[in-house]
Amino acid sequence: MRKKFSDYPAPQVYRVEKQAAYFDPVRKKFVFVTPEETVRQRLIPYLLEEIGVPENFLRVEGKFARYGLNVKTRADFIVEARDVKENSVYPVAVIVCKSPEVALDDNAFRQMFNYAADLGCEFCALTNGEEFFSYRFDGQSDVQLDELPTYARMTKSFNC
Repeated sequence: MRKKFSDYPAPQVYRVEKQAAYFDPVRKKFVFVTPEETVRQRLIPYLLEEIGVPENFLRVEGKFARYGLNVKTRADFIVEARDVKENSVYPVAVIVCKSPEVALDDNAFRQMFNYAADLGCEFCALTNGEEFFSYRFDGQSDVQLDELPTYARMTKSFNC
C-alpha cells in the first residue's frame, strides 16, 4: 500500500538571504517558505515516489504557454507524458495547491477544473495540505477518485 500525501512532512528549511527557504528538487533552486510553498514541497516527494512521476515530466509552477496557450497562467503542478510516435509532450494532470488556511470551496474547484479543461488534462487534483481531492476529467464531466492514479496508469494511452 502506498503512502498518502498527508504522510509527507515539510522538507528541511535553509536560510537564504536571511529568510527561510526550501530547496526545490525539481526546479533545482531555493524557494522562500510560504504556507502554499510548504504544501507544494510536501507534494513533490509524493508525486515522485508514490505516484511515480519522472522528475523530467513534472513541472512546478508550470506555464500554460509551454503547451501553446497564449496566456500567462501557471499551475502549481503539471504532469506530462511524452508520445514517442508523435514526438510530443502533453499535460496529463494538473494539480492546484492552496495554503492550509484556504478553504477548498467552489472557486478553488472551478479553478482546478478550468485549468484541466484549458490544458486538456484527463486528471486533476486540488489540495490545501489538509485535504486532497483527485478527479478524472473529460472536459465536461468529472469523476472523483479515491486517490491520484500512478503515473503509469495516467499515461497508459500514450506511447511513452
